[in-house]
Amino acid sequence: MGSLSYQSKLVSFDESRGTGCFTTLPIRVHSRNDLADAASRQFVKDWAREMGDGRERHTYFSFSPVGNWSSLIYPEAVPERLGVLAYLSDLGLIHDDGGEGLSIEDAQVEHGDLYAALDPDDVSTMTPDSRAMKTKKLVSQCILECVSLDRELGLKMLAAFRDVWLAISERNSDKEAQTMEEYLKYRSENGGMLVFWPMLQFSLGMSISEAEEALVQPIIDAATEGLLLANDYFSWEREYRELQSGQSKRIVSAVDLFIRTKGLSIDDAKDEVKRKIITAERDFCERRDELYKACPDISLKLKRWIDCAGLAVSGNHYWCSACPRQNAWKHADTPISNGVKRKLSHGAVVIKQEAPAKKRKDSPVFDLESSDSESGLSEVSSYPFYKPSELALKAPSKYVSSMPSKGVRATLIEALNTWLHVPSDRIKAIMSVINSLHNASLILDDLEDNSPLRRGYPSTHVLFGQAQSINSANFMFVRAVQDVAQSLSPAALVAVLEELEGLYLGQSWDLYWKHNLACPSEAEYVNMVDHKTGGMFRMLIRLMQAESEVTPQLDFHRLTLLFGRFFQIRDDYMNFQDYTAQKGLCEDLDEGKFSYPVVYCLENFPEYRGHFLGVFRQRPTIATVDAHPLSKESKQHLTACLKKSGAFEKTIACLTDMERDLEIEIDRLEQQTGEANPMLRLCLAKLSVKGIARIGEVGTSK
Repeated sequence: MGSLSYQSKLVSFDESRGTGCFTTLPIRVHSRNDLADAASRQFVKDWAREMGDGRERHTYFSFSPVGNWSSLIYPEAVPERLGVLAYLSDLGLIHDDGGEGLSIEDAQVEHGDLYAALDPDDVSTMTPDSRAMKTKKLVSQCILECVSLDRELGLKMLAAFRDVWLAISERNSDKEAQTMEEYLKYRSENGGMLVFWPMLQFSLGMSISEAEEALVQPIIDAATEGLLLANDYFSWEREYRELQSGQSKRIVSAVDLFIRTKGLSIDDAKDEVKRKIITAERDFCERRDELYKACPDISLKLKRWIDCAGLAVSGNHYWCSACPRQNAWKHADTPISNGVKRKLSHGAVVIKQEAPAKKRKDSPVFDLESSDSESGLSEVSSYPFYKPSELALKAPSKYVSSMPSKGVRATLIEALNTWLHVPSDRIKAIMSVINSLHNASLILDDLEDNSPLRRGYPSTHVLFGQAQSINSANFMFVRAVQDVAQSLSPAALVAVLEELEGLYLGQSWDLYWKHNLACPSEAEYVNMVDHKTGGMFRMLIRLMQAESEVTPQLDFHRLTLLFGRFFQIRDDYMNFQDYTAQKGLCEDLDEGKFSYPVVYCLENFPEYRGHFLGVFRQRPTIATVDAHPLSKESKQHLTACLKKSGAFEKTIACLTDMERDLEIEIDRLEQQTGEANPMLRLCLAKLSVKGIARIGEVGTSK
C-alpha cells in the first residue's frame, strides 16, 4: 500500500512555538494561502456591499500572520476548493460574532435567516430590503460554486451547515453543563463541529461511507475535542473582555466550566483546559495507532482522512495562537465594565436581563345581539346584514398552499429583482398574486386531470369536493385580480388579464387532446406549454417590469420562453423517475396525458400509437368517476415502449440543449446589465439535468 504524500508545507517546531502554540501534532499550511486570503477579502467586500450594517468593521476574519485559517485547517484541500471554504468560514465567523452580541431569541432569528439563505430549496417569501434577502443574495454565488465544484459533497456540506449546525445552534444554550462530557456534546453542536467534518470532506473531494465513518469515529471524537478546547483556551481573554465591555452577552467556554464546577481561578482553569487539549491529542494518536494495528489493510483513503483530521486539529491550534481574532486584545486597553450586572450561570457567562413584559392582544368580536330590537318584527326580518366567514371559502386554498413546493417562482422573482429593482412592497404584492394564481391553477388542474394526489397529499377536490374546490379556485382568481388592481399599476393589471387568457388557452388544448385521445405534434405541444406553463413565468416578469424603477426595460421574452419549456419538459421526464412517489409513479400515464416523451414516441414511432391509445381509452375521462391508477403491468409496458423509441434520451438531449441556451441567455442579460446574477444561475442549477439520474431499467417489460 502506498504512503501518504503532501502538497502543503510543514511548519517547523521552532517557528510554531514563537506564538505560544503548544500542540503536539505536526502543523502544515496550504501552499496556496493566497487563494484563501483573496476569498476572505472578497467576503469582507461582499458583506459590506450586500448587508450594509458595518459589522465587517468589528470582526476579525480568517487572516493571520501565520496563514489564513482555512489554509491551516484544510492544508491538503484541492486548490480550487480552498477559496469557497475560506468564504464560508468567514461567513461563520461574522455570524458567530453577531450572535454573541444578541439575546438568545435574536440570535435564533439570525440563525433562521442564514439557514434559509443556505437552503437551495428555500421557498420563504422575503422582501428585497430584508436582512434575510440580503443574506440570501450574499451566499448565492458561494452556493452555486460549491455545487458546480462538487454537487454531491457540496450539497452535503451545505445541508450540514444548515440542518446540523444552524438548525440546532443556540438551542439548549440556556441549559447548564455540569460535566465535560455534557459540555463537549453541546459545543460539538453549537460550535459548528458537526459541519466541520463535511467541509473537510469537501475540501479533499473525499466521500466517506457510513461504515467508514463508524470505524474512525472514536478518532474523530478525540480530534473534535482538541479543536473545541483549543478555541476555548485561546479565545478566553477576548471573550471575557467583550463581555465586560458589553459587546457580547454570554461566554460558552470550558474555562468557565472549570471555574464554575471546580471553583478554580481563571489561570488554574486555563491550565486544566491546556492539559485536556494535550490529552485529546494523545488520545487521537493512540486511537489512530490502535486502528492501524487492528486493521493493517485499512485503505489509503481512510489513512489520508485521519491524517487530515489531525492536521486540522494542529492547524486550528496554531492559528488560534497567532491570529488577530484571538490575540488583538493584547494590544488594547482592558475595557471598563459598563455597570450591567453579570454572573456565571447556565453553563456560560451571561448578562442578566429583565424579561420584557408581554403585550396584550385584543381581538374584536362581532356581537349579533341587539339591545334595541323593535317590537313587531319577525325574527328573520331582524337579522343584521354582515359578511359571512371566509373559513369554508378559503379552506381549499389554505390546504393547497400548505403543501411542499419547489419554490421556483419565488426564487425567480428574487433573482430577477437583482436587475429590476422593484420596491419591496410591490414585490410582496407580486409574490402574493403569483402564489394565489398558481395555487388556483393547481386545484383546477388536479380536478380536470382527475388526479387523486398532489405532491404526496390527497388532491384538494378529494378532501373538499369538486364544487367547493372550483368555488375556492375561482375566488382565488378574483382576489388576485382585485389585489393587482388595488396594489399595482394599470400595466400590471393588463399583464395579468392577458396572461390568464393565455393560460386558459393552453389548458384548453391539453384537455382537448386528452379527452379526444388526439396526440399533438411536438410543435403543438410546445405551443401549449408556452401558454400554460410559460404563461405564469411570463406573467411574473411582466408584473415586475410594470413596477420596476429601472429604465430602459430589458427583454426577458426568450428567458421566460425557454424557462417555461425547460421547466415543463423536465417535469414530464421526472414523472417517470422514482421521485414521483410524491404524486404516484408515472401519474401522467394514469391521467392519459400526452407529455413530451409520449408525444415524441407517437410522432416518430407510429407503431406504438395503438399501445398508448388503447390503454388511455380505458381510463375514466370525467371527474365524477373514481380515478384508478393504471396497472403496474400497463405502466411497465408503456415505459418500455418509450425506452425502445429513444424518447427518454431525446428528452434529456432536449433539456440539455435548453439548459445551455438558458445559460447563454443569462450571460447576455448579465452583459447587458453589467451585473452578475448568481441567484438566477443557482435557480437554474437546482433544476439542472446534469445531476438527475437517467431512466433506468424500471418499467421494462419482461
